[in-house]
Amino acid sequence: MLLHRILTALVLIPLVVFGILYLSTPWIALITGIIIVLGAWEWAGISGWQTMLAKTIYTSVIALILVIISKIIFYDFYEYPVFDNYALIFFAITSLAWLIPVYWIIQTQAGHDPLPKSAWIKGIIGGFILIPAWAALVYFHLLGGEVLLSFLVLIWVADSSAYFVGKLWGKRKLADKVSPGKTWEGVIGSLFVTALLTIGLPLFMSSGKIGGTEVAFLIYFVISCFIVVIASIIGDLTESLFKRHIGLKDSGNILPGHGGILDRIDGLTAAAPVATTLLSVGFYLLSTIG
Repeated sequence: MLLHRILTALVLIPLVVFGILYLSTPWIALITGIIIVLGAWEWAGISGWQTMLAKTIYTSVIALILVIISKIIFYDFYEYPVFDNYALIFFAITSLAWLIPVYWIIQTQAGHDPLPKSAWIKGIIGGFILIPAWAALVYFHLLGGEVLLSFLVLIWVADSSAYFVGKLWGKRKLADKVSPGKTWEGVIGSLFVTALLTIGLPLFMSSGKIGGTEVAFLIYFVISCFIVVIASIIGDLTESLFKRHIGLKDSGNILPGHGGILDRIDGLTAAAPVATTLLSVGFYLLSTIG
């Protein structure tokens, strides 16, 4: 299992890095859109739609919404080159909406069954999970390939740290009724490595010479990264919650050793809109101070 995970990562990561840095944003939007649509296909099964027709209709609706939003994103971005108010409101609302799954997770741990039973409601929830994440990733790439890559590296490092620290030292379960493999030690390890990365890298690049304003923004940056990592954990737990609700271990088997598409992007679904919101707030604060 671990060998499969490593081999798959070794193949995919160079392709992802090359694509992010050298492909245009419309191509990134298309490729990530395809990934989201594949995730929607898996979510249709998680929602309870098992027939080919039902899954096709659901994924087609998600794909159509992505096309419509792409027109809005590209138009708005070139009219307002950073973030307009509507985009900030959209990402802020979708970020706050992730507090609902937190409630579901807490209720499940308490022995209750809070998830909706209707496949239609689950399908709508899937749209709110997948579509904002795609929009956020596209917005990141519009700001620059390095911005999107930095975000993904943060999530990869945090996820890998949680996995290996949990495997080595994990004892106290984070949410055993939702995802038995996750531990508090893994979460702490993930946040610790995130702190090393987000504090150490800026200090190294500036040779340790930063002033008062830079310190304030470094603190904001570190806190933001912590929030993004926590959001990625919530996204991961949310997908696990829905899978366990219908007795699934993996959302699919398209990626050897990694399960399905949703199993790979579950953390991103929550982290991406949250990171976009925090980044836009950071831009606002920077422009205000400047």
